[in-house]
Amino acid sequence: MPLKRLLPAATTWLVCLACLPAWAQVSPDQVSALQSRAESGDAAALARLKKLAAERSSSAEFALGVMYERGSGVAQDVPQALKWYRDSAAQGDKAAESNLGVMYESGRGLPQSYQQAFLWYRKAAMQNDGAAEGNLAQMYRLGRGVSLDYQQAAFWYRKGAAQGDRLSESNLGAMYEHGLGVAKDNRQALYWSRKAAAQGEPNAQANLGDMYYFGRGVPQDYAQALSWYQKAATQGNTRAQTSLGDMYYLGQDLPQDYPQALYWFHKAAERNDANAEANLGQMYRLGQGVPVSVSRALDWYRKAAADGSAFGQTNLGTMYVLGFGVQRNYSQALHWYRMAATHGEADAQANLGDMYYLAQGVPQDYAQALLWFRRAAQQKQANAEDNLAQMYRLGQGVPRSRQEALDWYRKAAAQGNVDAQHALDALRQGADADRR
Repeated sequence: MPLKRLLPAATTWLVCLACLPAWAQVSPDQVSALQSRAESGDAAALARLKKLAAERSSSAEFALGVMYERGSGVAQDVPQALKWYRDSAAQGDKAAESNLGVMYESGRGLPQSYQQAFLWYRKAAMQNDGAAEGNLAQMYRLGRGVSLDYQQAAFWYRKGAAQGDRLSESNLGAMYEHGLGVAKDNRQALYWSRKAAAQGEPNAQANLGDMYYFGRGVPQDYAQALSWYQKAATQGNTRAQTSLGDMYYLGQDLPQDYPQALYWFHKAAERNDANAEANLGQMYRLGQGVPVSVSRALDWYRKAAADGSAFGQTNLGTMYVLGFGVQRNYSQALHWYRMAATHGEADAQANLGDMYYLAQGVPQDYAQALLWFRRAAQQKQANAEDNLAQMYRLGQGVPRSRQEALDWYRKAAAQGNVDAQHALDALRQGADADRR
């Protein structure tokens, strides 16, 4: 049998290689280099990218999508960005799929659709795209485009974190801290928060600050808390900015500094951080680092209350009760106290109890007063404890009980409540004079 001739086959292979499209001979790294040059204003590099994209290089299509979305090296053009992302995603490019998910989730350049965002994130996540895994987890955590599912959220955060995605690491830490979809574990929370913080993730840095500040999973350490809050705050993290302002306000592990507290509260308030707004209201009301200004205090309390700060709502309610800077208005006070009280704000609960006890804006109702005093007292609110003691002493809404009165007076007195201390002394001496 004659030997087969191999030369024609080799020649055919060489001819086919020469016929391959230009994009098939350009690696993703080379496309990335072209993108960098094009973003720096290199017209030839941009023309080359466009030629490769026209020849259906998915890497080039994706690169153009990024450039048009950012307006980097080209005029910003979101519809063009979407066109190139779609073309690239149609070829299975996972980064393009992930970015399409972001566009749908934010409603950037197209109608917002959590369902479409979920689908594109899932496509990319199935190809092990770390950012998409983290975003898919977020959709499960928030119930966007899919039923809320903390276990699925934790699963996908783990996948993203395993690839070093810093947002996944940060959020996985938060899941462990709060026991969402996983068993609560402060050590795991600390581990993942540290990994993300080391990559410069500001939310993880703020979380680490909280852990050191409150001593969760680590010994309480204000110096460490301050360090992490500063790192996150300088990156614009509003929670860290507010926490940093708190530390300057209270003088924790550093000299008390009202100007610095004001600076950081203002930075956070610029981005509508409700707690910072409430704190600014307090500083203007008390003249701490600024001249006293009731009108500015009211402005900040109103902003804070509207943005959901229970502290701001409580203080705004008190302004209405006292007629401080506004006409006294019990109806408004009740409105704001109720909002804060239903969110667990102990001072608001105690104040709401006062209004029912004293018939301020509502008919006198000892049952309601007791309910709110008890809720506040469960959080060790001293005034509520003192008021509960009085109601037991006088038999208001409850059977008279000297022992119950003594117990509640002791709790309030232990927290420095002067009225309770005096009443406790009087009870011990057998006195039972009405204190109200």
